[in-house]
This record gives sequence, C-alpha cells and structure tokens, in this order.
Amino acid sequence: MSLHKRHKSEIWNHYEEAPNNKAKYSYCRQLISTTGGSTGNLLRHMKTKHVGILVSRQTTLTICSQTQSNENAILSNREKR
Repeated sequence: MSLHKRHKSEIWNHYEEAPNNKAKYSYCRQLISTTGGSTGNLLRHMKTKHVGILVSRQTTLTICSQTQSNENAILSNREKR
C-alpha cells in the first residue's frame, strides 16, 4: 500500500497512513498494521480500545451533537431547581 492512496473505507477518517504498511490512529497515535491493505486491524482497534468512537464520521458528529444537546438540557434543568 503506498502513501497518499485514496481509501474507500470510512475507517480511514480516523487514521493517518504511515510507512511500512501501518496506520497511525488519530486519537491515541498508536501504529496499527494494514498489511495487504486490510482495515480489519484498524476496526478491531477502535472496537476494543475506543468503544465510544464510531466509524462513520457523520454518525460520530450526530452522536456528539445529540450528547451536547442532552448535556445542555441537563444543565438547564439543574439551574431551574
């Protein structure tokens, strides 16, 4: 796999391509193997080490927006008491 290749999987929204068939995770900066162009290790890392982060960038943004709205509603209710 060469650097600067266009990737089809949305998993690459969370990784930077690194030399020697590796990818660097954007959040914890750990290098993960992508030998043979496989993204299975990338997905496995996210599912086991970073459970709260979703693969789809759009879904992640939606979840974050909903979470922020919920937190604001909770704070607003606390202030009313």
